[in-house]
Amino acid sequence: MNPLTPGTAYEDGGITTDIEVIISSSYQDVQYQNQFGATRNIEGNMCSVYLYKQGRELDFPINTVQLVTPQKQDKVKILNGMEKNSTGALINIDQDDGIVKMDADSTLKIISLDRLAKYIPK
Repeated sequence: MNPLTPGTAYEDGGITTDIEVIISSSYQDVQYQNQFGATRNIEGNMCSVYLYKQGRELDFPINTVQLVTPQKQDKVKILNGMEKNSTGALINIDQDDGIVKMDADSTLKIISLDRLAKYIPK
């Protein structure tokens, strides 16, 4: 699981709810650094994240939350573009692109991996 470069998805509104993230290693409170979780709510510059290890939701500045690159067979959510917030299954990876079987209509789409996040529904 490799997080994307910090900030790569934020410029165009890529951060959204119900996706897997990792708390930055530069976050001020070391007990939360490098912990994985799922985004649950976003308000302004704050992101509510359910941390798996902690078993609870905590708020973090959005710039300390990094996306986790999805892997083959993961459920995914599209971060931007015409299909923003649509979901599907990542059935294959071809270099920097993912082949996604869309949930809505079972069509296959080729989507850049930097537009995808691992989908973690509530």
